[in-house]
Amino acid sequence: MNDLEDHKYTKQKYTKYSLIKIRKFVKEKNKSKNEFLYEISLKRNNVNTHIGNIKLGPINFIHKRGETSYFIGEKELWDKGYTTLAIK
Repeated sequence: MNDLEDHKYTKQKYTKYSLIKIRKFVKEKNKSKNEFLYEISLKRNNVNTHIGNIKLGPINFIHKRGETSYFIGEKELWDKGYTTLAIK
C-alpha cells in the first residue's frame, strides 16, 4: 500500500499506511451502511488468492449514485483485465 507506483493516480498516494490503519479501514467499511468493500480473488491451482479489492461507495441511495474504486496489488497482474468492466 505504500508503493507510489501502485497509487500514483489515486488519492491514496498522499497517505502512509500501516497494518493497523488498513485494518481500521476494513472495519469501517464493514460497519458502513453506504460503502461496501469486497475482495478480488484469482483461482490458481485450485486455491483462491487475494489479488485486490473493489469498493462501492459512498452510495447516495436517494439519487441512486455512487463511486466505484478498485485496486490490484500484484503488478504482474496489471493490464490483464481483472478490473475491466464489460457492459453488454
